[in-house]
Amino acid sequence: MSNCGVTTLLARSPDPRLVTPRWLVVLIFLLASFTAVAEDPISSRFCDVPPYDSLCSVLPQDNTDFDASFIYHSLEKNAQNPFDVFSWQTFVTLNWPADSDGDPVDKPIGSRPALPRVWQFYKQPAQVFALTQVSEACAPASPSTLITGQFLQSSGKPLIDRDLNFVVFDTRMNGQSELYIVRNGLHTLAGQRKFTQAGKVIDFNRGYYENKANRTGGAPGAIELKTAWKIIDRESEKERDSYYVIDGFIAVPAASSVMGRAMCIEVRLGLIGMHIMHRTSSGNGGDWIWSTFEHVDAAPIASNALNPNNILGELFAGGCRAENAVAQRYILFNQDCEDCITNTIKVENWKWSERKPYAQQHAIDGRFGTQVVRCWEIFESTANVNDIWRAKLNGTVWSNYQLISTQWRGAAKSAVFPNGEVPRYLTNVTLETYDQYSHDGTCIGCHAKAVTLTGQDANFSFFLSKAK
Repeated sequence: MSNCGVTTLLARSPDPRLVTPRWLVVLIFLLASFTAVAEDPISSRFCDVPPYDSLCSVLPQDNTDFDASFIYHSLEKNAQNPFDVFSWQTFVTLNWPADSDGDPVDKPIGSRPALPRVWQFYKQPAQVFALTQVSEACAPASPSTLITGQFLQSSGKPLIDRDLNFVVFDTRMNGQSELYIVRNGLHTLAGQRKFTQAGKVIDFNRGYYENKANRTGGAPGAIELKTAWKIIDRESEKERDSYYVIDGFIAVPAASSVMGRAMCIEVRLGLIGMHIMHRTSSGNGGDWIWSTFEHVDAAPIASNALNPNNILGELFAGGCRAENAVAQRYILFNQDCEDCITNTIKVENWKWSERKPYAQQHAIDGRFGTQVVRCWEIFESTANVNDIWRAKLNGTVWSNYQLISTQWRGAAKSAVFPNGEVPRYLTNVTLETYDQYSHDGTCIGCHAKAVTLTGQDANFSFFLSKAK
């Protein structure tokens, strides 16, 4: 794992036009490098409230461990760890088993596998924006059943797994996000026009604690999330034990069906990716804190992978290579496809077959799905935090997931860091497969372009473009 770009810190000055003395920059760098080797108790804070040494179902409302007295242009352990732990705390609490009201049960996260998770009680955009449901015939009976019609990534391209099935996706928002949208009339075009004409600024709720030291009081902030799912074999015990599993229906419109007729496909799905955006008051969370998780078997890391703070002008000339991929069964990569081009798909008219494998007709050489390789390294301290949390989750399916990174606003915009984001690049291979080569392959950078139907800045939420 490369250590290049470990840290670049500039002391925060009252006047941003002042240049920090070179000797001070060097001193700060040395201090940061020295403290980076110290033991970090934050990494083992498994709950945001006491007792800290046990996994819990308490959703963190704010990131209060971050020191905002510096401007951060790069990754540094003592700055990044509070964000990565915040990500893990959020991931665990959202995936806690829930009762029929959506409240976490008083049982360990690895228990009650048949129960829905807390996030499954969050609303889908179609419910908030009164959109036409993908298929009435696929209406789920309960939150423990997932219904989706999404099989295209934000790039407009699908992802085909090793078993030649399309990966499907689901999007949700928590109650705070939903309430903000509805109270401000942002769920309709007419409401957005009225909001814009009134000169209001879109500003989703920020999570906070009234008492930061004790982490008490306050309220959670807005959360939006997107998940990626693999169709799994109902009879396979290995797959059942490897993934968080949910029963679901995939609604395929007639235009996307080989037979030219709409289908409602009953499936069993395994979670392979989760992307969470979480707005907070502290921890430079005004532009949201972005957490992205993948299944550990999703794809190999490229032999020419780059540090996520790489500032080269050209990214991955010739593509991402996987010559050193270990011999294991990846979800989105097959070692037998030696001549396959990675992270690309050429088909344009994607159609679902009536039976599994549903993307067979789009397979490379009739045998291979999309050849996915992770182009970006996982920062060393993030990998260390992953080891600690996955060990704590040992014996549950949740130990099979890893945090890729947490992105946050570290500094003002610059030519090198267009949005001041740390790390500079962050993409999820299950959700943003084809964006890894792009200079826009960054959560903050991508969502900074989000606008409402009236063209108003949408505070990083693409959901607001769905209003009718």
